[in-house]
Amino acid sequence: MKLSRATIALYMGLVFVSGATLGIFGNRYYDATTATNIRNRGKRPPSPEEFRKMYLNEMQKQLGLSTKQITKLSSIMDETRALLDELHKRAVPERQEIDRSQNEKIRSVFDPIQRQKYDEMMQRMAEQSKANKNKGQRRGGF
Repeated sequence: MKLSRATIALYMGLVFVSGATLGIFGNRYYDATTATNIRNRGKRPPSPEEFRKMYLNEMQKQLGLSTKQITKLSSIMDETRALLDELHKRAVPERQEIDRSQNEKIRSVFDPIQRQKYDEMMQRMAEQSKANKNKGQRRGGF
């Protein structure tokens, strides 16, 4: 079957319009999904104190809390933070013991040369982790 020039031109036009439409909608989709990332680029997460202040301000604004209610809410947050800090103090040694036990079991699988390489690798990873912590990477909270 032989196609006329007009039919070929029509098909080419449809392909062009389809590509342009796909490009426009694809670009809009990309912009919508990355808009949040662009807005937050370069901003550090709030410190726990900043987060707490923003949280209390938002609670007061949205719920119309009185000064007395804000004081009570702040006290509850202080109590919760103290309990979580205590839990963290208890959990850290337990986690470290589990990590140590796992490390010893892993080391027992290796021959002496592999064990030495493994120890060096773990040392590098510990130094890298410490360097990342020193760069100010932290979590938010109350």
